[in-house]
Amino acid sequence: MNPEELFIVTAQPEFAHAAVTELRQFDEHIGQREELAPGIILCQASDTTQLMRRAAQKPPVFTRHLAPVQAIISLEQTEQDIGQLATTIVGNRRHRVNQKAADCYLYPLHFKSRLPGHIASRRESK
Repeated sequence: MNPEELFIVTAQPEFAHAAVTELRQFDEHIGQREELAPGIILCQASDTTQLMRRAAQKPPVFTRHLAPVQAIISLEQTEQDIGQLATTIVGNRRHRVNQKAADCYLYPLHFKSRLPGHIASRRESK
């Protein structure tokens, strides 16, 4: 997947499918790639910039947020993942490292990741 074709849609979980469907009025070739969490969907479009522009002109009803994906990186479920996330965010570069454990989809000032529980709990206890 090319990050420049990807975007994240948020919606009420019970209306997530309706949100993706209504976005097809802006681009009929939108594809749903993965449900990252209830109401958070990774999608692909032929022209994400044009889709965002059209949605800004005519705001969709069921969609809460649209966010372009800037990078996809592989997480190894280690403490080095945090450094890799920081480097990617600060560097604002677009790249993809081979998938191994889990993907992290980054977009401006927000990110959705599947961090392993043992890393999250170790960080909280410090």
